[in-house]
Amino acid sequence: MSYAEILKMALDGKSVNSLAKQWGIPQPTLDKYARGERLPSFKAAKAIAEAAGVSAEQMLECLALEEETRKGYNRAPSADVAQLVEQLIRNQ
Repeated sequence: MSYAEILKMALDGKSVNSLAKQWGIPQPTLDKYARGERLPSFKAAKAIAEAAGVSAEQMLECLALEEETRKGYNRAPSADVAQLVEQLIRNQ
């Protein structure tokens, strides 16, 4: 499963505006996630994973792969992804 598939499952045909309010994410930010222009923050990733019915671990794996794909396969995930993983592990 990919990050895009998880996001599509989370959106479930609902408007970005209504879900942004529900998840406490600014609408323009969620719109950027939906258009693939930006990857989500920890808070947003957690809300998206919960709405899609996937584990935080699965969401993080997809985000790490997405970031790796965007940057090139030979690069390590950024410090932001590493921090996101650490935060999710601590909060489980």
